[in-house]
Amino acid sequence: MKTNPKKKPHISVSPTQMRTEPIPDYGDHMTVEHFGAACDSNSFIDYDGSGYYASHSEMFPEFPAVPSEVTKKTYTPSRHFTHIVWFSK
Repeated sequence: MKTNPKKKPHISVSPTQMRTEPIPDYGDHMTVEHFGAACDSNSFIDYDGSGYYASHSEMFPEFPAVPSEVTKKTYTPSRHFTHIVWFSK
């Protein structure tokens, strides 16, 4: 079985094993789909700020959301990551 060396593996970790933080008021909270579409249209690029995968109620600060990885489809997020919190510079 061949694997794509550029594609990062799907992370299979339960939410109870992940460190979480409350979503701050100053970040932009959006769905993964919305973030992906914004990255595809270059609304978000790696140098604009930083983002983290999240759920509807909490953020996972150990899992950065990187626009270039989203547009190149090199990372498959865990099914627990339904949202992104983006912090513009």
